[in-house]
Amino acid sequence: MTNTILYYDSSVWSSYILGHSDIHFEESEKQIQRLYKGHQAVVSYLVILEVMGVIRKRIVERENFTGQLNDDLKKELREKIKQKISQFFSLLIRLKNEDKIRIRIPDIPLEDYFKTVLKHYKNTDNDISISGFKLKYKELGHYDLQHAIHAAAFANEFITNDHAFKYLNGTSAFSHLAIVIVK
Repeated sequence: MTNTILYYDSSVWSSYILGHSDIHFEESEKQIQRLYKGHQAVVSYLVILEVMGVIRKRIVERENFTGQLNDDLKKELREKIKQKISQFFSLLIRLKNEDKIRIRIPDIPLEDYFKTVLKHYKNTDNDISISGFKLKYKELGHYDLQHAIHAAAFANEFITNDHAFKYLNGTSAFSHLAIVIVK
């Protein structure tokens, strides 16, 4: 149908896997459904590792904690984490078997990789704002830049829930990459 190759940021995958409890679930689900409309995606090892970490963190942080941490609660949380990570891997395996995704890592020399991350990390304008009664610092972090490098190596559309990626619009290294920030 199309030659658009998608790269979903880990924010999209984790929102999709965590389901309705995540504020970005519906839009992430719409984006993942594009794979069933003729599009293909590339998934990097970096995304897989980060999604696993996000699942662990979000499940624990979103637990309705009543002030009593015991072995039973830890066991329950570990089981929820195990189930969601298993669900993620099952989805990836199914999509790979259906030829809807390819799992890849770019063949970029480490020194070039580092130079690209450092160049953009140093030169990216960041945002300082007020959130409630606190100051908030928003930036495009080095992990974000690594995702962008992976996306640029294989895809022509990068899909994310992270608004910090707006700082890459107009940069020459990522000019061929359509950066789609879903709400």
